[in-house]
Amino acid sequence: MITDRAAAGTPIHLAPASPRGAGLLRLGLVLLVVLLIGAPSLVYPFGRDQGEYATIAELAMGGRVIYRDVFNVKPPATHLLHALALTLFSRSMQAIRWLDLLWQAATALVLLRIAARIGLNRRAALLAPVVYAIAHYAHDFWNTAQTDGFLNLPAALAVLAFLRAHQRGERWAYAASGAAIGVAVLFKYPIGILLPLLWLCAALARRRPWRALVWMSLGCSLPLIGCAVWLYAEGALLPFIDSQFHYLTRYVGRNPTPFGRLRLLALILRFQLRVTIPLGLACLCGAFLLASAPRPRRGSGTMILVSWLLAACIDYLAQGKGYLYHGLPILAPAALLAAQVTSRASARDAQTRWLHLLFVALATTSLAWPVTLYARQLHESRSVGAVVDVLAGDISPQHICRSEHPLCYSGDPGFALPDQLAAAEFIAAHSEPSDPLFVWGFEPTIYFAAERKPASRFIFNLVFVGDWRWPELREQLLADLAHRPPRYVVVARDDARPLNTGVLDDSATALQGFAELRHLIETDYRLDAIFGNLTLYRAVP
Repeated sequence: MITDRAAAGTPIHLAPASPRGAGLLRLGLVLLVVLLIGAPSLVYPFGRDQGEYATIAELAMGGRVIYRDVFNVKPPATHLLHALALTLFSRSMQAIRWLDLLWQAATALVLLRIAARIGLNRRAALLAPVVYAIAHYAHDFWNTAQTDGFLNLPAALAVLAFLRAHQRGERWAYAASGAAIGVAVLFKYPIGILLPLLWLCAALARRRPWRALVWMSLGCSLPLIGCAVWLYAEGALLPFIDSQFHYLTRYVGRNPTPFGRLRLLALILRFQLRVTIPLGLACLCGAFLLASAPRPRRGSGTMILVSWLLAACIDYLAQGKGYLYHGLPILAPAALLAAQVTSRASARDAQTRWLHLLFVALATTSLAWPVTLYARQLHESRSVGAVVDVLAGDISPQHICRSEHPLCYSGDPGFALPDQLAAAEFIAAHSEPSDPLFVWGFEPTIYFAAERKPASRFIFNLVFVGDWRWPELREQLLADLAHRPPRYVVVARDDARPLNTGVLDDSATALQGFAELRHLIETDYRLDAIFGNLTLYRAVP
């Protein structure tokens, strides 16, 4: 069993291997439980982000090059996953939900392996993946199938490979750990801080830290270099760099006006309970485990998990917006730390009675909180009943998306999926499949639902609005619309997003400040229909 005494450089021994049949049984049991926990998500519709990712993925599958032909500010990994989902599970909103369910199940199995490798007893080891799955699917349709949840699998693989390298000194395992971190970076850049934090664990344990640094750095560079080569070959490297460093750095790092003074307060307020409670409990778990461990404890499994938790927290804070799904990377190390506390609480060698009782109380709270949130989510979304109705053949997932079901709405300003789907159906019925479409707003799901190609490389208007606007791109947009005039133009209203734009203007108001585009719509288009907050303009014959 791994102990903290191994931190001083003495060999770390693996937990005794269980019979292969018993190990496979545990894997199968965990897989089944996680699939059942996540099954209600299979009827979840798109939120704004999922609609954006799926639209970009479909355009890429149709021959357009991301970044060059489709403006995009996100790293490429998420769009590749959406393309994979559309390929494997057909063209639907449920495709990414199926892939997310399998992806999170794989993440849970990796957490089970990590729990075994850090020496947790078998019952506590089973808790980690189950608690992770419950905590993940305690989030709603808006906050699941998100980039931050996808990066948990490569991050977990990185930690698992590092533990093997840390225990056996294998160079390939260090390289594999670095490569997995590189893949995680292609989902979100800040998670790359995990590499120096894990290397610090190796350095503190005095286990040939320079070898670890070299091989982990080499492994991390491979997916990043591969991505750069691919972008260069597609002619998209310069547009990629431009979008990431010209726009994204201002979007994340610049204080908006007039919200600059309130930014920190807004971030704290958005640090919601589903993030603060798991984070606080995980920090307490790590603190108790480190405080109660026999010395020396440098480089121990607990320290590695705490380093992973710290990397997830840095990833959350570095994004500077405080969205709920930005906290998803916290859940994996938090679940492992909770399971480790449970393992320690059940051990007979607790140092003192009061410490043992503290462990029991902390473990109970850590496990009860995600269960409570999960039950609340199922009740509020009524997703269990929706799954039963779909499986019984009474309704389809698409029917749910067109109803007044709670799954169709969120607290995001101006978002009402039934209105988007109604607008998309109207456009599809009154235009040809080859007719371009242009949406002035942040509703890219309309492109996907209407099965119409964007008239411009800009599928949302955030780059033209507010404090982070990129005025030079206006000429590109107008040139796109002149080259491929859209049959329909959709203008959204009541969709102000101050944390994304720095201003209180909605899309309709922002259009008034874009004189050329406003003149184009007023001159060449006529009002055709209104669906909720979406106004449809049709080209004048």
